Amino acid sequence: MPRIFRSAQGWACLISAAAAFTLTGCNSVKTYPTVHNARVTGPVTKQSCSVHKGQTLTVRLPTQAGASYTWRISPKSVDNGYIFMESRKEQQRAEGGLARPGEPAWDIFVFNAKHTGEIPMEFFYDYGPSPQATPNQRYLLKVGVVKPDRNSPPPSMASGERN
Repeated sequence: MPRIFRSAQGWACLISAAAAFTLTGCNSVKTYPTVHNARVTGPVTKQSCSVHKGQTLTVRLPTQAGASYTWRISPKSVDNGYIFMESRKEQQRAEGGLARPGEPAWDIFVFNAKHTGEIPMEFFYDYGPSPQATPNQRYLLKVGVVKPDRNSPPPSMASGERN
């Protein structure tokens, strides 16, 4: 055993250093996934939300299982260098899994926020096999990607939920 640990003073020094390290923590910031449940109220709906840089944002848009209509996203909404689409699932139940025909369902888009800034996202609800020039519904979501702060909670949401 090294000589420093043979004395009470050496152990006290080691314990003090360990306590100081534990209490100061590290500089990493814990972020949480954000889930935004869209509330579509008419032909054109506008909402906004915030997400921390590096965090995932899940956008859930209401639909009907078994319908030929589906939500799609405008390519310019994801080809911007700020936010990247990770996955997309159609006609999902609220608790997960594929919904049965006739059930209320969600079309789910999962994104990763890579850079801070404000990103306008545009979603269209129209006939899946042949998209229309003028979709039945449009959903406009303004996403604010903010830098995480060690002392602040997850960003506030103008609408939707945070998980």
